[in-house]
Formats: sequence, structure tokens, C-alpha cells
Amino acid sequence: MDLVKLSLLIASMVLISMSLPARSEAADGSTTEVGASQEVNVDNMKFNVTDAEGPAMASTAEIVTIAPEEVLAKVGTDEIKGKDFNAKLDEQIPPYVPRNTIKKADKERFLEQMVDDKMLEMEIAEKKFDDNEQFKQVMSEIEKRVILHFYMTEKIQNHKVEVSEQEIKDFYDKNKETQFKTAEFDNVKQAINEELKNKRLEEYLMKYWLDTAKEYEVKTNEAGLAKIKDIAKLDSSELAISIYDTKFASITLGDLKKAFDTDKIVSQNKSVHNLESPEYCAMIADNLLKAHLLSDYAVKNGYAPDKNEKVKNELEKIKNMQKKRLFIDSEVFKNIEVSPDAVKKYYEDNKASFRDDQVKASHILVASEEKAKEIEKKLKEGANFEELAKAESSCPSKEKGGDLGLFGRGMMVKEFETAAFAAKKGEMTPVVKTQFGFHIIKVTDKIEGKQRELAEETPKIENSLKREKQMAARDAFQKYLRDKYKPQLFNEKIK
Repeated sequence: MDLVKLSLLIASMVLISMSLPARSEAADGSTTEVGASQEVNVDNMKFNVTDAEGPAMASTAEIVTIAPEEVLAKVGTDEIKGKDFNAKLDEQIPPYVPRNTIKKADKERFLEQMVDDKMLEMEIAEKKFDDNEQFKQVMSEIEKRVILHFYMTEKIQNHKVEVSEQEIKDFYDKNKETQFKTAEFDNVKQAINEELKNKRLEEYLMKYWLDTAKEYEVKTNEAGLAKIKDIAKLDSSELAISIYDTKFASITLGDLKKAFDTDKIVSQNKSVHNLESPEYCAMIADNLLKAHLLSDYAVKNGYAPDKNEKVKNELEKIKNMQKKRLFIDSEVFKNIEVSPDAVKKYYEDNKASFRDDQVKASHILVASEEKAKEIEKKLKEGANFEELAKAESSCPSKEKGGDLGLFGRGMMVKEFETAAFAAKKGEMTPVVKTQFGFHIIKVTDKIEGKQRELAEETPKIENSLKREKQMAARDAFQKYLRDKYKPQLFNEKIK
């Protein structure tokens, strides 16, 4: 675990999950030829970049950018200029991707995304969403976590940890018969060094955290929170914190220490309803002490947003992102529900999908349909499937005669899965087209699994149907915005 990851863990920067469902493919449905380009995913957008070898790798001076004052789009009275586009592109695309290798079609989609964001921002401003109480509460919590993240990152970076050669050797010798049974010392030396450093960092942070808690008192009148008691004199079995919310949950000093066991920290994404459970105590310790107690310390040490530019900029980015997500969730998705009848109907209509059936199959993959038909003809005339796979297939499975082994539903692309599960044992399918090319599939075995019950699958079905409704609602909302703001895009100006 590197320093940044460790600091993120300590800061517990798991933000409230209210993100807009992402589309699974580009708007124009385009695919990328294997070997001709690579795909970079940024903020739910796929950027296809040309091969980075050869002529495409131009020098920085040769990279074409759009003139700063060139107007690329108009949304109402607002304009998106070249300087806005270039800055946003630089912000979103990883630095290792040469800008001159990004395809024009992807730049056009990126501009369209900027226009969509602009319309959403205008709608949010019109609805005065900054005054929304839920948004204010979320941002108050996020501010604490952002402050804490920067504060603890600096703490970690400034705390120098050294591990001696002898300590590394002692650790290796102690664990030689278990952890390093087949590993030579020189091959694992660096890994042991990092492991010992991280262990010491965790010990340092735990001590720092507990020492701070012992000398600091959090006073609050907020619902659901009492104050941290003087825990300097408490042992592991005594009460450290009281949380009130219809009933009490206690956190002992021992619970606080356990919260630093990274294998036991509970993710905020997991719903924990039992206030008296150890998991809930660990979560409260992690959230309450770090976010409310240490962030107050950080503010007093110069990490308040109005005194720290890094914190201010990060908060502004997160604020804009969360504002959009909360707006979509509360305004666009607010009436979306999935009825039990809809869940049952989906289950009955797709009952075969809820079986644990498996198929064992081999295949031959080629680039053209013509070649696939030619191979299919040879197979029908009696040619050996395994030998043809070794000779003609472009899939790595060719080394095994095309054998893919056993697979269940959801493991292959849809077209391949449908054909393989529809065929009987010993049958060969007609030529199947997928995003990878053209396949001839031979089913060599079928294993019938048990039927999963409706109750077991209900949460998954509900999520799937809800997602479909959200996508439809998003599309309708997008149309509403376009009809209202009537954006103009000048794609011809994109180079």
C-alpha cells in the first residue's frame, strides 16, 4: 500500500454514492479495431487514441490545439471557447496520452459532454440548488474529509520511516516456512521493506489518533452525536463515545484500536442497521473521530478552505460534482420505483438466466466473415476442429485447440453466450459475430445447474430494472434540457 492509498484509507474518503448511471458505449456505437488504437476511459467517456508508435507520436510543438477564442458551442447566452475545451481536456485526459492521438470523433463527444454539463449547471443554478438542505449537509461532511485527507497526507509524508537490513532479514527468517516458503530473500526484500514501513506508519497514525482523542473534546449539539468523554483514564472495556439515535451504541477504547485494523474497517457503502453491533462501532469510530475530531485539529493547523488553496480547489471540484449528482438523484430520479410485480415478471420472462448452468466449449476466432464461412464449410466436410483452431484461430485458446473450458452466464459477451447456451452438447453453432470478430463455436459439454429462487434474485433484478428506468429518465431529462436551452455545437472547428 503506497502513502497516498494509506492516507486515503485513514481519511476514509468514501463519498456518498449518488452517481449518474454511465452509458456502456460511445454514443455512435463505434468500436475500435484491435491493435489499431487503445481505449482510455475518463469520467464514463471512452477515448480512442491512435497507436502511440511511429508517426502518430508528434513532438509537443506539433500538437494541434484549438485557438483559445474560437467559439465551439453556444448554450443560451454562454459560450464554450477553445480555451475552455483545451483546459478541460488537459484536466480530464491522463498526461501519458498524447493529445494529437485523440480522434476527432472523441473530441466531438467530449464537447457534447461539456455542453451537457453546461446545461445541467444552468438548470441547477435556476433551481437555486445551493440552498438545498441535503446538499448543505453532504458538503459539510465532505469538507471535513477533504481537510482531513490533506492534513493526514502531509503527516504521513513528513513522518520518515526507516527499516534496517537486519529487521528485513529477521522478518524473512521468522516467516520463511510460511509466507516465503518458495521465495528467495533477494526477491522479496523490497516487498518486506514496504510492508514493515506501512506497519509502522499505521502504528504511528493510530498512536497519533488516540493521543489526539485523549486530549481533545468534541462538543456538538447536532442530532445523533454526544461528546467524546475524557478517555485518557479509560481502559479497553470502558465507554469512550456515546452515540444517541433512538437508542445508545457504545464504543470502547478497544473498539477504537480495532478500527485501525484495516481488515475490519467497515465500508460506508455497506448498510449497518444494528447500532450495537461491533461493525457499527468500528464505523462510528472511523467516521466520528477522524472526520469530526481530527478535522478540527487540521483546521486549527492551517487547513481551513479559506486558508489553504489546495483544500479550497479540491472542495470546489467535489462541490460541483456532488451538486450535479444530488440534483439528478433528487430531481430526475425522485419518482423511480420498481414494483414487486415488475420484478416477478422479469424473473419469469428470463428464468433461464437464473440457473447455474455451465457450458464447456471450444471456438475458432477469425477477423472476417468470409474466412469464418470457409472454415465452417471445412468443418462440415469433416475437418478436425482442434487442428483448424490451432492453424486458423486468432484467440490465445488456439494453443489448446480452441478450448475455453467451462463458463457460466455473464462470463462471455452476449452474442457468444446466447449461441453457446442454445446449442446442444456436441453441436457446432453457425458463425457468430461479436466485437472481437467471427466465431465458430463447438459445445463439448453442458452442466445443468440449480434454478435460483426469485427471493434470492430480487435485489439484483430490482437494481437492473431501476437502472433501466434511470437511463430512460436521464434521456428524457437530456431532451428537456436541449429543448429548453437549444445548444449549438460547431464541430467543424474541432481539429
